Amino acid sequence: WFQRLFASLGRERWEALYDAARFASTGTGHTRARIFADALLGAVSADELIGRITTKRHQDSVRALGLVPLSGAAGAARKEVLRRYRVLQEFRRTSRKHGGSMLQASEKRAVEIGMDNLARTAGFADPVRLQWAMESDAVADLARGPVIVKVEKTSVTLAIDEEGAISLAATKDGK
Repeated sequence: WFQRLFASLGRERWEALYDAARFASTGTGHTRARIFADALLGAVSADELIGRITTKRHQDSVRALGLVPLSGAAGAARKEVLRRYRVLQEFRRTSRKHGGSMLQASEKRAVEIGMDNLARTAGFADPVRLQWAMESDAVADLARGPVIVKVEKTSVTLAIDEEGAISLAATKDGK
């Protein structure tokens, strides 16, 4: 509906409405609306929003991250969706470290809205299907074989078998 409204108004009339809207709103309502409109129009980049999320834990940026249009070829867009998905998941994971239960509930809701927006932008029917696809992409390297990380004499191996069982092994000097 936003894109239809923008198209019917045109750029010039939209800018006039955009500038005048601050007088029709109170508090942070106008600032929030601007963030979402800028995200939908691509006027703010995903990198800018991610910066706000990671440095300030800005919840409106969490909600808006999924609204930024995807560009490029299908493979590049899929990688960008995975990157945004990981940012949202990390925000959710680290929520326990920041603030009390009220803030955690608010941040959890912001992530849910962000996931809904990302799913819609990426063309998924719902956030659950987005999660399945992104989790599958995140472990795709394990499907090709075990992942081995070596640091000096220590080697850590992560593998997944045909039935989906995960194994983790660490060796040092061959032991």
